[in-house]
Amino acid sequence: MRADVLILSAELAAGEDLIGKLIREAAIPLGAISGDGSSMPNGGDDGIQTPDWLAKGIVRHFLPAGRRLEPCHGNGAFCRAMPCCDRYDIAEGKDFMTAAGHWDWIVTNPPRSSSPR
Repeated sequence: MRADVLILSAELAAGEDLIGKLIREAAIPLGAISGDGSSMPNGGDDGIQTPDWLAKGIVRHFLPAGRRLEPCHGNGAFCRAMPCCDRYDIAEGKDFMTAAGHWDWIVTNPPRSSSPR
């Protein structure tokens, strides 16, 4: 769906700069976000899962070391790419926003909205 949004956004831009407003306008009719323009997509689930190949590539690029955290565990791709990292997931009742501690690296693909699921 992301590719469809970008294609439609580029059409709306008609050769001009592609700005966030055009991307949002393209996302609404495609159902990527709700009709009121909020970032919560239709259906209410804003958890976009990171594929394993992408998580591995990000970890391989940045080489996070020391104490590592994945605060939005989701499907677990970053945890698989960073064995022994700490993890939180609101869907499992572990809310990172209530966490206390220190981490050397926080690596995640956060939900698009700031509201809890």
